[in-house]
Amino acid sequence: MLTPPPPTDSKKADTDSPASAALKCAYALMQQRIISNPNDMMGVLLYGTEKSKFNAEDETTGNLSYPHCYLLTDLDVPAAEDVKALKTLVEDEDDSRKLLVPSKESVSMANVLFCANQIFTTKAPNFSSR
Repeated sequence: MLTPPPPTDSKKADTDSPASAALKCAYALMQQRIISNPNDMMGVLLYGTEKSKFNAEDETTGNLSYPHCYLLTDLDVPAAEDVKALKTLVEDEDDSRKLLVPSKESVSMANVLFCANQIFTTKAPNFSSR
């Protein structure tokens, strides 16, 4: 998750770990979508992490209904604090290393998809037919 790719002689080679590259991509996409379509809903769900969090209340209760799924930003129109949180993760390696600790257990993809379905069902019920 956090292991950078092996070194190569290519000048265009990526030096970011897969997780860091995905976060940078999500951050860039969030910035672009805010400018082009400011009413679009976006969210970031990380899976395979040691920590689990499904919604804001879960930080204290530690709800384990979706183990190893971490809802970084909930599905909603991005607010400034969502962008800042993602930017902090992208730019601060210490913060990202604390959050992106890989799970020692395997993660059930069915569980991840149920988690994503729950998010879409509760946050975007008008889009269920799409």
